[in-house]
Amino acid sequence: MNKFEKNDELDLIDILNLFWIDKWKIMFSVAITTLVGFIFLNFQKSEFESKIGFKVESIPPFYDHKKASEDFERFFYSIKNFKEWKLNNNSTEMEFQNISETVIIDGFVLFKDEKKRLAFLTSDKKGKHILVKSNNLNLLKDCFDYATFVSDLLKEDYLLRSQQELNIIETRFKDFSTANDAIITKLLAVDRYIAAVNKGYKVIGIFYPTLPKQTSPRPVFTMALFLLIGLLAGIIYVSFRNFRKPD
Repeated sequence: MNKFEKNDELDLIDILNLFWIDKWKIMFSVAITTLVGFIFLNFQKSEFESKIGFKVESIPPFYDHKKASEDFERFFYSIKNFKEWKLNNNSTEMEFQNISETVIIDGFVLFKDEKKRLAFLTSDKKGKHILVKSNNLNLLKDCFDYATFVSDLLKEDYLLRSQQELNIIETRFKDFSTANDAIITKLLAVDRYIAAVNKGYKVIGIFYPTLPKQTSPRPVFTMALFLLIGLLAGIIYVSFRNFRKPD
């Protein structure tokens, strides 16, 4: 070890010793910022979210998954469907304005940002879901029940549409001996779909809500951040005071 390395080692020891001597000042700084962090958390509004997953399960042969997802979204945001559901759910805490995509201001219809909605349809890598920004279990149940109601409405709509499609084919081809293989295949596919729905198959499967998760504020992260700020502030203060002292 040369003399420069020795000097570096001595300097590091001196610095650490300096911080040790003034450790109470550093600890006081940490205590102050920790207290500020605690007060900050208590003034923040807690935000939670839960997810109600859904997926396309059974669709008529003349539709695809994209069409079914779009129809479910259209049915979900329909004020007519919501009012029909609420007639049999008077005790619900949900209001249509909680999920509505629009808001009327001074006679103008404007798009409502998702941040201002209680629940909305979205998707991620795991699939499609209804994001509910609440930890109110009654409200989560209402959202789940409404989504199930919408799924049942869509099933009835697709069943009616399939029956109409079947009637059209049967009317045009009363004598199936003249129908080609493609027509017969389509006829059988529609007939199988109707039979499956009548047995209980759903167009959209609705999953139970996930356990509400707090998204803001994050207590552990926030307190760790304030603690780190206090530690750095204390170290800077001690360093500044001591290194400014004349030799």
